Amino acid sequence: IWEVARATSAAPTYFNTIKIGENEYGDAGFGVNNPSTRLFWEVCQMNNENVSANELSISIGTGISRFTRFQTGLFARPIGWINAAKKVSTDCEEAHLEMERFSKSLANHKYVRFNPLDRGLGKIKLDEWKSRGWWRKESTQEEIERVTKEYLKDPEVVKQLEEVAGMMVSHRRARARTDRWETYALG
Repeated sequence: IWEVARATSAAPTYFNTIKIGENEYGDAGFGVNNPSTRLFWEVCQMNNENVSANELSISIGTGISRFTRFQTGLFARPIGWINAAKKVSTDCEEAHLEMERFSKSLANHKYVRFNPLDRGLGKIKLDEWKSRGWWRKESTQEEIERVTKEYLKDPEVVKQLEEVAGMMVSHRRARARTDRWETYALG
């Protein structure tokens, strides 16, 4: 599991690629940090182009980052473009909205995004890691943990988590009753 997590976080400006077995993996996040729609279509493709095969899509966000505003001035403009390019590579909301709109058009599909909106995580930079000190009451990790725990206590989030868990359990139970699944799972 750690290798998968490491491979998905191998942002090229921060980490090297990682070799797992014979394959080398790296983050393909420039413009694809939220792969929800790509994964949806991949599941369909794996099931003979059957859109109904995908009943549930779960997207886990990292908070919303703020929009980039362009500054004026001789050097500010090019820097603004560079910052905008970085923002495009990390802003996942557009993919979420696209998946949400698409999912509503399907009768047999549930799409859920868990994302700690407006809770401050969007302001944390990818390479930020601050320790606790007299000027800072919590480290970056403690802040992320606190915000995440607060988010997971939200009654609407709890309701969504329970609904999704119920769907996953039902799907697993139904799948376990087929000969095809038994052959796949047990060999």
